[in-house]
Amino acid sequence: MTSKQRKFQEVVDRAYDVAGNSIRMQIANHEGIQERLDTFVAVSSEERAAMWRLMSNEQRRELVIAQGVRQGKDVCEGWIVKAIELWNSKWGNEATPTEAATLDAIDTLEAEARRAAVLAVAGSDDEKYFQAEARAYDAARRIYRAGIRPEQCGAGAWHVRSESSAEVYTATKSGTCTCKAGQNGRHCKHLALIAAIETGLDNLDRFDDYVPEPDYLEAARQLFARISRARARYVEAA
Repeated sequence: MTSKQRKFQEVVDRAYDVAGNSIRMQIANHEGIQERLDTFVAVSSEERAAMWRLMSNEQRRELVIAQGVRQGKDVCEGWIVKAIELWNSKWGNEATPTEAATLDAIDTLEAEARRAAVLAVAGSDDEKYFQAEARAYDAARRIYRAGIRPEQCGAGAWHVRSESSAEVYTATKSGTCTCKAGQNGRHCKHLALIAAIETGLDNLDRFDDYVPEPDYLEAARQLFARISRARARYVEAA
C-alpha cells in the first residue's frame, strides 16, 4: 500500500469511527466545560455527589473527558466508560427519591405559575407577579441541580449557599431572605427551593416506602403553607 493509499484509508477509518470522532470532538471542545469542571471539583463532596446524580449521561461524559484531558490521560471510549462507572459507584447513578420528588415539584409549581401568568391580563401586575414566581422556581431548579441544599440554622431558618460566590444567605419561615431579591421584596429562588422541597416531601408521603425526613422540614411545611396563603390572598384581592 502506497503512502497516499494509507492516508486515504486513515481518513476513511476516522470517518466511520463514530465513537472515536465523538471523543475527538469533545476533547477539541473541552475548554468550554472547564469552568463547569472547576465548579464541580471545588464544592463539598456532598454537593458534588448531588450534582453528579442529577446530570445527564452526556454531561457526565463531558465532565470525565475534561478531567481526563486535564490530567493528561489517554482519553478513549474504554477509559471514559470506566471513569463514569467509577464515579457512579462513588456518588450514585440516579437521583434519590427526595431529589426526584423535589425536581418534579419544581416543575409543577413553575408550570402553575406560568399558567397563572397566561391567564392574567397582559401587562398587568398579576402577570408580572406570576412570571417572577415562575422565574424563581426556574432558578431554584438550577441551584438544586448545582448541588445546593438548604441547611437548618435555627428554628424556622435555613442557610442556603450562593451559587456564584462564597456567601451564604439566610431564609426564614416568615418568608424573608438575606439575598438581594429577598431584601428588595422580590420572589426569591432560595424560598422557592424550600417550598419545592416541602411539596416533594408531601408527594413522597403518599407512598408506603416513604422514609421520614429530619424534623426541621416541618418548618418548611409551615413556610410553604404561608406562601400559598399569601398567594391566594393576592389573587383574591386582585
